[in-house]
Amino acid sequence: MSKLFLITGATSGIGFETARQIALMGHQVIGVGSSVESCTKANDKMLKYGAKVEFCVCNLSDQEQIKKFADDIKLKYTKLDVLINNAGVIYLRRLLDSKGIEKTFSINYLSHYLLTRLLLDIMGGYNPARIINVSSIAHEKARIDFSDLNTNKYNWMTAYRRSKLAQILFTRQLAILLDSYNITVNAMHPGIISTNLISKNGLMGTLLTFCLKLIGKSPQKGVPTLIQLATSQSVSKISGKYYVNCKEVKLKPHATDKESAKILWDISAKLCQLPKQLKI
Repeated sequence: MSKLFLITGATSGIGFETARQIALMGHQVIGVGSSVESCTKANDKMLKYGAKVEFCVCNLSDQEQIKKFADDIKLKYTKLDVLINNAGVIYLRRLLDSKGIEKTFSINYLSHYLLTRLLLDIMGGYNPARIINVSSIAHEKARIDFSDLNTNKYNWMTAYRRSKLAQILFTRQLAILLDSYNITVNAMHPGIISTNLISKNGLMGTLLTFCLKLIGKSPQKGVPTLIQLATSQSVSKISGKYYVNCKEVKLKPHATDKESAKILWDISAKLCQLPKQLKI
């Protein structure tokens, strides 16, 4: 049976490859990109593979665009089966989004918090739904500093690590809140992938992206865990877990701290101007 998938960051890297493979399985796929140019290029490339993906533009650093995009999706579709929160960036210098929030945290985590909550209206119910958050092993060395969540003392690696830890804490908290809604949510680490993660940093970003592509594994080798979590019946009842190489991996204590997850949820709700309580 064909299902509807929505994948952020679908114009390149593992997002594109995941969209391609799922579309070739016969499913309907919505791929989200940050610009008309990136979506157009991705669509042309996707068609060469014989796969059909509906590419949509949404700047994930702009909360108003995310809200409009979610509204458009809910007007067009009545049921979303799988949401893959994959988009990610690294900024070498501190930048702010439309709300004055540090952009690495905003795009990698907060945008997905907001998008997920807005789309929950058309997920779950009689037919089960799944949410997969693409995190990173980088979360292991991160700590959430709630006194400096906006990373005023900016270090690009610290900011990236925090955003990925935030995704895991979000996954854990959301799994608890969705326990009775027939929606599962899990996080995963795809490995070090040859992607454009650092590309939006001028000449230095271009050079670092080139180096990353020399040492990173191909997107094709980074998607099996994503495909498993999105489509396999073997994980259909599993929620709140973290996967690497298609296997569940035990998280370290700081990534399972319930108090931190709750505090982060409440702060995120405030930053997105949403109620703390989850209502579907």
